[in-house]
Amino acid sequence: MKVTGIIRKLDMLGRIVIPREYRKMLKIKEADPLEIIAMDNGDILVRKVDIAAELVGSGQSIVDEVHQMLGIDVMLTDGDKYLAGAGVLKSQLTGTILSSKAQGLIEHRKCFNGRSNEISLDGADYVWLCPVFGSDVFGSLILFADKPIEAADGRVLQLTAKILGNSIQRF
Repeated sequence: MKVTGIIRKLDMLGRIVIPREYRKMLKIKEADPLEIIAMDNGDILVRKVDIAAELVGSGQSIVDEVHQMLGIDVMLTDGDKYLAGAGVLKSQLTGTILSSKAQGLIEHRKCFNGRSNEISLDGADYVWLCPVFGSDVFGSLILFADKPIEAADGRVLQLTAKILGNSIQRF
């Protein structure tokens, strides 16, 4: 790791500005979570929190359980792309980009239940999408099926998304 230094002063409210060059180099965007750590030697460490890694770490076992319980393919997203999943579609979709329609639903915290072509998702005829969020939107859980998805299965997905969002909320 290359060590570079810029000196900044705290403002009256105790804030510092992270230089634009660092934000660009580290791909830090507005509202990205940053962890602040007080070290034993008196240093302060600021690091970007990788929400995608947190989602996969917290979500993979949950996704596996939902898949086992419902017998339906389940995918976990970060709002832009598929991160993990369970079922036949896992290897096909993991790492691929979500449609802009699905991204819009996630961003606006809207669930969707219906034909997959209505929101431009591939993989099955029917989907049920639920955003995963706390105070911020983290991603979504999506069920994929070849027939309409039962309301009870959708409620399980909504509850799971809420629990997963609450477990990531600390960021």
